[in-house]
Amino acid sequence: MILGTDKFVACPLCSSQEHQTLATRGRSKEDLHTAICTGCGLVFSSPIPSTEDIAEYYAKRYRIEYKGTTKPKLKHVYRAGMRALARLPVVEQFSAPGDRVQDIGSGGGEFVYLLETQGYQASGIEPDVGYGTHSLIEYGIDVSLDLYNSTHVCENSFDLITANHVVEHLRDPLEVFQGVYCSLRDEGHFIVEVPNVESMYHTPSNKWHFAHVFNFNSDTLENLGRRAGFEVVQTTLVGSCQHIQTVFKKSPRQVYMKVSHENYHRVKQTLDSYTDWDHFSSTMPARRLFLTLSNIVHEKLSVDVSLTGKEILDQLFAKSLSRYELQRAA
Repeated sequence: MILGTDKFVACPLCSSQEHQTLATRGRSKEDLHTAICTGCGLVFSSPIPSTEDIAEYYAKRYRIEYKGTTKPKLKHVYRAGMRALARLPVVEQFSAPGDRVQDIGSGGGEFVYLLETQGYQASGIEPDVGYGTHSLIEYGIDVSLDLYNSTHVCENSFDLITANHVVEHLRDPLEVFQGVYCSLRDEGHFIVEVPNVESMYHTPSNKWHFAHVFNFNSDTLENLGRRAGFEVVQTTLVGSCQHIQTVFKKSPRQVYMKVSHENYHRVKQTLDSYTDWDHFSSTMPARRLFLTLSNIVHEKLSVDVSLTGKEILDQLFAKSLSRYELQRAA
């Protein structure tokens, strides 16, 4: 992968030198140059932040800027627990209790803890010191406090690896995908979910920010996996935000990227044709507000502040999984 410090760098996916500028400011009006590759349609920050900047940002600043806290509040624990439950069915589709599962970017540890309760040999990797330490103390789970790097590559060790809203934050996603490929056993699976650059859920002027170094659509995410040697099993759009969830499989046979110049035109046309005016004149802001308020009310009614984070998850998982089992048996 060719990375550099010049304003324009080679595309980290297809190595094309031809890019177009999409924006020169981020959503906080900070200097942030965002480009789209005219060869494959990948959108990324140029220059790409340094390894040191990324490490410092995610170790100390990211959760403060996004959550306003150094460790998860009880409402965050409940919210992450709900999201963990939503992730469980696809994990069960491609693995079974007893399998070794690794979660890259494990956050407060709720998903790793859920997997342990379901009989998986689960572990996590989390660069944020506050959230990662909380997960170690609160749930007693196996979490490494670090950015994913070569020290976490354990050849042919895992049956399944997950990365939920992590890949867009990485400085070198191809290197991480290659590490995951090496760590998986033959026929093992890698489940990835990222925001969709083509989604119309967010205000266009708020789309670009420092934390998201890369912005994918389904084509570019699938090709990232193929370049690392994975086969694409399935891609689905998730939730009202239309996030992209792709399941990859480690396969010994040769896999080729399917880079198409048409994808560049598709992404560029989507971004150009949807303006702030289009967004605010649509029903989307009202729908987002309703969803946000509904979630706030639900969380206030559901979170017992006298409980610990572990107790909240235990109650949530027991209630939700009991209902889930009844639905599967029906």
